[in-house]
Amino acid sequence: LRRLAVERLESVGVPDVEAAEVARLILLTLDHAPAPDDEFGVLLVDADLSILGQPAGRYHYYSRGIRLEYSRLEARKFASGRLLALNRLSSKRPLFGSAAAQGFWEARARENLDVEIQRWSRLVGAEQAGKPG
Repeated sequence: LRRLAVERLESVGVPDVEAAEVARLILLTLDHAPAPDDEFGVLLVDADLSILGQPAGRYHYYSRGIRLEYSRLEARKFASGRLLALNRLSSKRPLFGSAAAQGFWEARARENLDVEIQRWSRLVGAEQAGKPG
């Protein structure tokens, strides 16, 4: 992915250093784990995760969009995979890297994650809720 991003950016005239930085930032959205001293990384990841802290109706619309994106998957299979992702996010303490994002979105994000985790857990059953061991 990194190489693809750099190649595409360089092909439209973005300098090497800037293309590498953009690619690095994009890749941070895979695990949402920037180093605490990575100012740009923290800001980008907080922005990427900000949807989690939106009002419940907006978050539900977002999560429904994710389900539609993976509509080819059978419901239980999707639910199991989604639960893994949700539990991974939910285990992050704090969820957001900056104090501002924590203040704006942390509490609501945790509520939204909990509601969605409960919804998908009912489908797959508590023993398969995507939680480790």
